Amino acid sequence: TRRRSGPADLAAVAALAASLRIPTLTNGNVRAAADVAAAAAATGAAGVMVAEALLADPALFAREATGRRCGTSDRRGLALEYLDLATAHPPPSLDYARAHLGNMLGRSGAGARLAYKHSHWDPHALRQALLAAASLRQLQSLAAAAFGRGGRRWRVEQ
Repeated sequence: TRRRSGPADLAAVAALAASLRIPTLTNGNVRAAADVAAAAAATGAAGVMVAEALLADPALFAREATGRRCGTSDRRGLALEYLDLATAHPPPSLDYARAHLGNMLGRSGAGARLAYKHSHWDPHALRQALLAAASLRQLQSLAAAAFGRGGRRWRVEQ
């Protein structure tokens, strides 16, 4: 799948929303809770989809509503909740859950610049552990161990 880059064209979404008789959704340009209302107002869309911003910061809306920053235990809990939901409603492939967990761990860069800002693990070891996990249960075990700065060790469980 080829990914689009750059900001969403909200003017194009507005033109579509104005010309269609069915509800229209807009997607993109959401980095904060206030961006949802701004996108809806700018486009006239019936709804706003948010994906990557919530993967990178699963507590985005809760933090802005409460004014409280998302701590390590919050991030771990949100990742485990996501994996519980993925267990109840399996994704088409385990690769989706691996990628989503990597985003929740704060993945950035690649190669020598690979980093996970919410984990104490060596980034290459964490990437290998993500790839080695062969089930959602193993990803849950990894998520429980990989967030924060604790010294927990993880191994692939059968």
